[in-house]
Amino acid sequence: MTTEISPTAPWARFSRRFWSKVDRSGECWIWTASQDHGGYGKFGVGAAGWTRAHRVAHELFIAPIPVGTDVLHRCDNPPCVRPDHLYLGTPADNTHDAMAKRRLAVGERNGAAKLTAASAAEIRARHSAGESQAALGRRFRVTQRAVWQVVHGLTWAER
Repeated sequence: MTTEISPTAPWARFSRRFWSKVDRSGECWIWTASQDHGGYGKFGVGAAGWTRAHRVAHELFIAPIPVGTDVLHRCDNPPCVRPDHLYLGTPADNTHDAMAKRRLAVGERNGAAKLTAASAAEIRARHSAGESQAALGRRFRVTQRAVWQVVHGLTWAER
């Protein structure tokens, strides 16, 4: 994939400044300048402040990004700005991608979890044996709604 552009293009200087901050020596093209707390490159865009570098790469070399659309990485490498590693998706696509790649703390890995896989299995078993959702909520110190979600497989689904 080429990233060369005509030096007379109106955005040529912008593009040269962008690519001067990229290491293209590996499979991923790594942003070498400022990064945010998540490791995504930050690129200054004048008075507007900054934007994430992978979004700039998409805008420069693929297509404009529709409002409300995310730019996702096929390579799952936040500082990568290689255009063929990027694709558009919805915020829901981004969340599903993160879940599939186990980047979100779900289940027992979530520090805010009140249940464990074992307690969820016990809730299902006790509910099948006739114990009410309200009683199970009191026993496990969660809401009746949380018990309902476990019982109906919306949370803590058996894998």
